[in-house]
Amino acid sequence: MSPREESVQELIQLLSRHHYHFNHSISSFFPISPEQLGRHKNLLIWQDNEDAVDNLGITNNPSIAWTKELLIEFKDRLLWSGVSVSLIGDCLWYEGILDDFEDVIDFQAISFNQSIPWSASLLKQFEDRIDLDALIGIGFMNVDMEIYEAFKDKMSLKEFVYNQNPPWRINPKFKIESVDKSLEEILSILQKLESEIVWNELNIDYTLLLLPHEIEAVIKAFFDLEEGDPQQLSLSI
Repeated sequence: MSPREESVQELIQLLSRHHYHFNHSISSFFPISPEQLGRHKNLLIWQDNEDAVDNLGITNNPSIAWTKELLIEFKDRLLWSGVSVSLIGDCLWYEGILDDFEDVIDFQAISFNQSIPWSASLLKQFEDRIDLDALIGIGFMNVDMEIYEAFKDKMSLKEFVYNQNPPWRINPKFKIESVDKSLEEILSILQKLESEIVWNELNIDYTLLLLPHEIEAVIKAFFDLEEGDPQQLSLSI
């Protein structure tokens, strides 16, 4: 076994000693397959609180390959304020998605969603349900002149000027693609502080430290552990 494989194995063994944290990490950050979602739906953590933004779990997991069918299948398990602000647009978008899930979408939460390709016509369709002050005035969307002309009677020029994403300013969306420490460094810190860490309150996206095949190995190890087969915790790469 290579030093890298040993590190991944040690990470798996460490996580297996902290059940909730392991489950929470898998549910929140790892690319769980539709089959795994269905098979383990009663085990996985769908949400860890009622806050739309500050909420982790399956509901806000951007690594899952979300589809219309998955949203329908797990409609009653998802926290729709979280789906509305985090998943729709960024993880799944198609024309008509707001119509398909209009009965469960949280329109207050979706008013803070800057990943949706908002247009004047789409805003007009849902203007009585969307918080335009949040979406346009605070600046959670790109405002073009067509949108301004359509809603100028509902927003002041001051709101338009102070919008963070006006037509005259480029505001690219930044995403964290990596962390500034290696797997080995993070693992060393966690091992040294294991007895002091409040594991149920710790949030780490381990997928940023792992290679794709290592991510699959960690997911497999988690479900093997939950199915009562600790012998399968050994890393298989």
